[in-house]
Amino acid sequence: MNWDQSSVSAWAAVLQGTTKVRFDFLALQLFVGNLKHQLQAGEISLADSLRELSMFRSNFGRLPMAAKDFARVAQREPPLTNRLSDPAEVARRITAGECLMLAGAEALLAALPPGNWIGGTIPYFMLEDGNRLCRDKIFVTGIPPEFSPTIHRYQEAELPGIHAAAGSNEVSFVILPADSAVHTAFALHAPHYAGFALHPLVGWVAGIELGLAHPAAPKVFCGGPAALGDCAVTLRLRLPDDRGAQIKIINPFQPGPGDTIRFAASGLAATTAIINGREENLCAYLRRSGADTRLPLVANYCGAMVNVSLKTLDPENRRVEFYAPVVAGIEYRLARPIEDYGAEFAARRQEVAPDQVLFSCNCILNYLHSGLEGGTKGVLAGPATFGEIAYQLLNQTLVYVEIVPVAPAGTPRGDTEAGAAALQLSAAHDELEMSERRFRALGESLHLGIFLTDMAGNVVYANDSFQKISQAFPDEADGGWTRHIHPTDLPGVVAALADSHRHGHDFDREFRFVRRDGRACWVHSRTTPLRSETGELTGDIGTIEDITARKSAETELERVQQELIDASHKAGAAEFTTGVLHNVKNVINSINVSATVISRMVKESKSPGLTRLSRLMHEQGGDLGLFLTRDPKGRQVPAYLELLAAHLEAERKAVLEELRHLESDVHHVKEIVTMEQDFAKLGGTSEKMRPGELMADALRINAASLSRHGVQVTSEHDPDLPEITVEKHKVLQILINFIRNAKDACNDSGRPERNIVLRVRPGDSRVLFSVTDNGVGITPEARARIFAHGFSTKKQGHGFGLHSGARAARDLGGALEVHSDGPGTGATFTLILPLGPPAPGPGAADAVGPGHPGNEPSPAPVGSIP
Repeated sequence: MNWDQSSVSAWAAVLQGTTKVRFDFLALQLFVGNLKHQLQAGEISLADSLRELSMFRSNFGRLPMAAKDFARVAQREPPLTNRLSDPAEVARRITAGECLMLAGAEALLAALPPGNWIGGTIPYFMLEDGNRLCRDKIFVTGIPPEFSPTIHRYQEAELPGIHAAAGSNEVSFVILPADSAVHTAFALHAPHYAGFALHPLVGWVAGIELGLAHPAAPKVFCGGPAALGDCAVTLRLRLPDDRGAQIKIINPFQPGPGDTIRFAASGLAATTAIINGREENLCAYLRRSGADTRLPLVANYCGAMVNVSLKTLDPENRRVEFYAPVVAGIEYRLARPIEDYGAEFAARRQEVAPDQVLFSCNCILNYLHSGLEGGTKGVLAGPATFGEIAYQLLNQTLVYVEIVPVAPAGTPRGDTEAGAAALQLSAAHDELEMSERRFRALGESLHLGIFLTDMAGNVVYANDSFQKISQAFPDEADGGWTRHIHPTDLPGVVAALADSHRHGHDFDREFRFVRRDGRACWVHSRTTPLRSETGELTGDIGTIEDITARKSAETELERVQQELIDASHKAGAAEFTTGVLHNVKNVINSINVSATVISRMVKESKSPGLTRLSRLMHEQGGDLGLFLTRDPKGRQVPAYLELLAAHLEAERKAVLEELRHLESDVHHVKEIVTMEQDFAKLGGTSEKMRPGELMADALRINAASLSRHGVQVTSEHDPDLPEITVEKHKVLQILINFIRNAKDACNDSGRPERNIVLRVRPGDSRVLFSVTDNGVGITPEARARIFAHGFSTKKQGHGFGLHSGARAARDLGGALEVHSDGPGTGATFTLILPLGPPAPGPGAADAVGPGHPGNEPSPAPVGSIP
């Protein structure tokens, strides 16, 4: 194969090392590396190297990645497509006669010249260098001229023929304006149109920028600047005979484990649904169950998982609207939450052949709800739309089109020697290309650095992650990748590598790289020796992982852990002291009342009358008898003494009664202190207790406070419950906190009647302690995080009580649960304990269930009380 002079000189510079190129095609990279090594060693001439390179091109140049590399070196980069471009550049390409599919702001599209293009309004895009909102550029999908493009428009009445109008080996691209009549008609009826699924049809729904005060309606464009609000525009491509179109979707959502939902009628809205076989209002169900309305409904449509996202919940009209139609009779479930959408997407993306993708688009809901802004989705670039079309309207999926080679009529069948050789060569090329794609997709999607070295340790291949971690270019020689290792760590690494080569086992070690800026980063590396068929060492293949953050975290964790231990001791002491003082204060209020009553009785006592009477009788001297019998005042003395005696006796009884109350209150203080001391002791000692007595003890500690705040308490205990073996102080910790929180919830509600119900009842081999209040209630959002560390619904709350209680419940072999119908409806907190001795508990990661934001696990299940 002849090359022009510019190609020869460009490749000569590469082979001589004066030009560095990082090739996408791994086989070419290794081949060129070997030629450079032979050329530098004097084993081959430059002319022979170029001849061998020309033979490589003749064998593999048809593979897209190899063709791209050869074009890059010859400075013949293929036209850029599937990217954001300046409006002036887009106008130039239209004027030059190119066929384009465009997405961007209405003002930008309306300013373009007429030509062979279609477009739609959207400002959100997924790009190879990061997803973002863009108002000043246009996203361009270039159509190869050999695809024979034609453009069309469809009114609503014409839509039923959109599938059947496509000819043999044609693929149709369609753009619809969101919320228009054609959008609704296509959404509801596309599967019933003539020729449905017989010809590839793909596209998207144009939208608007969200959040604008006065947004314009979505528009589409058909070959000119006129903005169309209610018609579909199509771009139909007639593919060459050796090419075919494949439409694929990436849907990371799967049905969750929740309730089954069916619909009696198809449509874009619903009032009722059949939930687990029973018909009820869908809006009320979604609100009552606290469903995450960002997650779609998912159903299996004839083997494909298809999503239907919730658009609006209208409680006033008891109606739910959807972004895509639900289908009658199909079983839906709310999707299982995806913890890391980007990672899930990357895993699914490995099936994509990057050089075959003509077009792709993603759902705006994925862009908004799944943290895609600023992230990258690799080769899959395109608009983030208000709906994706793959034969019919889909929702919350990514749609892409592959143009793949097919066997045209007359392809050699292998019935001749030449035909058989051609088939074998074609199969070998296809397998090499597929292997290359798999390796590239895997290597570039991993956060691990992957590298391949020769026997001298020089890096002959490295993925992007390796270069970011090591800051080394693959062509660097003179010591290979080990030249970047920290001098302190280098001797150990070299010795371990030599031992790996000598004995044939893997190298596995943590050490430091020194980057170009002088900073050190910790890495974990694993390598495996590579040997030829004769057993000679040819190099290593390995991985490195940046563990600097982990190393720093381990050091920081040790420091913070010690601080937490110290803080927990202080917090425990403060919690204990606060509890004692709070409960003692309530009893001291009662003691103060008794002391005040006794003081008042003493001040108002009639005992001074005895002193006056004694003085009067002393003044009579020897005439006391006459004074008592004849003097009018003296004759009143007996009656006065009788009244005074009765009054003093009543005073004595009243004082004794108050003293008895005082003594009882002082004893109560002593009892509180003793109980709190027992409660504060370290756990580990279990004892048999009656469940009702545990609830009674918790109530007694809170009794004075409940009475002072006017809270009425009702107790419902099953007297036949057997004893349970528990650590008493842990159970009291939970129940006391339940009752205190219930009292606070009642106070905060502002209701004149404040009621708490304490129940102890049996379950299936369990006993349930519940505290129900008629207080402020709990929102669904708060209910989902109520046991998380640091979360509190109180203004001055620290979020420690329920979290520590949940962990205590887990230690007891039980769990905590919470139920509330929402704000203003009160709440019920329940402690569930086994009737028998608690079994050894699992580790924290196994026992506490899924985590909450901030990587803090929920210490116990959260849900409705059984």
